Formats: sequence, structure tokens, C-alpha cells
Amino acid sequence: MTILEKDETVKEQILTAAMQAFKKWGLHKTTMEDIAKAAEKGKSTLYYYYKSKEDIFEEAARSEMDQVFKRSLEAIANIKSAKEKLQLYISTVFMEIKKRTDLYNIVAQETLEDRKIVKNLVAYYHKIEEQIIRDIVKLGVSTKEFAFANKNDQSKAVFIIVLILRNLQIEFGINHMADDLTPYTNMISQILINGIRT
Repeated sequence: MTILEKDETVKEQILTAAMQAFKKWGLHKTTMEDIAKAAEKGKSTLYYYYKSKEDIFEEAARSEMDQVFKRSLEAIANIKSAKEKLQLYISTVFMEIKKRTDLYNIVAQETLEDRKIVKNLVAYYHKIEEQIIRDIVKLGVSTKEFAFANKNDQSKAVFIIVLILRNLQIEFGINHMADDLTPYTNMISQILINGIRT
């Protein structure tokens, strides 16, 4: 094992242990000592890789978000139709968020206490999601599945779709709006793609 691989393994162990501690006590009640104990590492090891528990939390949360997008992109990778891509992306991303409700609850709890961390995480998440939706819309225009006359219209469509998804993700991810998301994700896709006309 190289030094780089060892570093990544240790960091992964710290992040995994940290998320368990954060889920149990929340960010502000969790100490570096709690994380070190959970990771079975010395505090000096934690400080070698991270300046603070906030740095650990931000990296752990980003890692969880990356997994959401990784699974969602894998699900749509071989789909040719932009409509099907959008529908499958929506259902997959919501299911992945549902698996990680603990993370979203922690972020929600910390919103009032540490807006900077939450702001950074939200910006990170939204930037990636906007790019995914932009790529799907661009594909839909090229295949004539989506009828947007110009790039300005495409940008507006991306903005609206992402805005809708953001708000619904909060409801499903944080407020536990429903146990079975399938009817909801199907309806979201139908409205976004086909509208609500008969």
C-alpha cells in the first residue's frame, strides 16, 4: 500500500466514524475526541488530516452527496432518451436521498447555528445537480424531445426544474413526506415532461 492509499484509507475511516458520531450527537455536540474514539485513532491523527470537526463534517457530507450523484449518473448512463433520463434521474436521486435522511437532518439542524457550512454544502450540491439537468435538457433539445427555441429558454428550464427538485428534496429528505416515493417521483416527472394538460 502506498502512502497516498494509506492516507485515503485513514481519511475514509475518520469520515465514516465521524458521520456516526454526527448522527448520534449532532455537529455542535460532537467533539474531536468523540470522533477519534469512534475511529479508533488518536486525536493527533485527526488533526494531521483536518483542522477541525467542521472540516471533517463538510468533507463527510460532500462524500455522501457524491455518492448520491454517482449512483444517479450510473443509473442514467446508458439511457438514450432525454425524457427517460430525466425521469430515471429524478427517481434515483430521490431514493438515494431517502437512504441518507440522517445526513439531511444533521444539515437541517445546523442551519441556524452554522450557516457557512450549510451554505457551502448547498452550493456544492446545487452546482452538480444543475450541470446534470443542463446536460439532460441539452440532450432533449438535440433529440427534439424538448422544445426550447434558444439557449436562454434552456437556461430558464434548467433553473425551474432544479428549483422544483430542490424544494421537493427538502420535503422528502428532511421532512419525511412519504415512505413510498415512487408515485411522487412519477408524478414529478410527468408534470415536468408532459405538463398537466389532459
